[in-house]
Amino acid sequence: MEIEKKSKRKKLAYFLYLLSFFFLLLFVLELISVVYQAQWVVVFDSSLTQLIQSSRDVSLDSFVRFASYFGSKEFIFSVGFIIVIALILIRKPSLGLLFGMTIMFSSIALKILKELVARERPPAHQWLVSASEFSYPSGHLLLSSVFYGSIALFFVIFLTRLKQRVGIAVGAVLVVGFIAYTRIYLGVHYPSDVIGGFLFGMVWVLLAGGLYVNFIEKIFEKKR
Repeated sequence: MEIEKKSKRKKLAYFLYLLSFFFLLLFVLELISVVYQAQWVVVFDSSLTQLIQSSRDVSLDSFVRFASYFGSKEFIFSVGFIIVIALILIRKPSLGLLFGMTIMFSSIALKILKELVARERPPAHQWLVSASEFSYPSGHLLLSSVFYGSIALFFVIFLTRLKQRVGIAVGAVLVVGFIAYTRIYLGVHYPSDVIGGFLFGMVWVLLAGGLYVNFIEKIFEKKR
């Protein structure tokens, strides 16, 4: 029974590694397209931006600004810190530290990527909020994907009922998807920025999940 359990967890870890590599490949392909201004990126950004911003309404602006905050660095860092402390207190320090380190290292990688790509944001006259730094990839989407994606993934790993797993996964996708919508609506990102942030964020989420299943949880359990 124990051998079968270990085999299943090992297969799960390798599956998560494979998915992480798949998202990395997609991210690299999109990154190259953005850097070299591929025609599909230009058309896609223009078309989707126009579609989303055509739905702008003064009555919606405040709500969209508020919703966008749930993907901000300030929100994710502060709530993420609370979650790390809570996990340590309930005797899940390895999971808490992995969660915190995933957010920290992904945010460092984000900073480096933004400087390397140095993509300018959309024209400032389109902005409904202030923004700083370069545009690609979207920091809101990368951090949202890491934050909500990590929470969802670990619930999916620990839960046993399929309906619960599907519900958690769908909920996380909807939250991240809506945050993506807000960044385009507010005019501070191109659609390809938010896709890049999502893809790169998922690389970190799935890699962290694989490491936890394959190594970190096993080492922690032995110590206990």
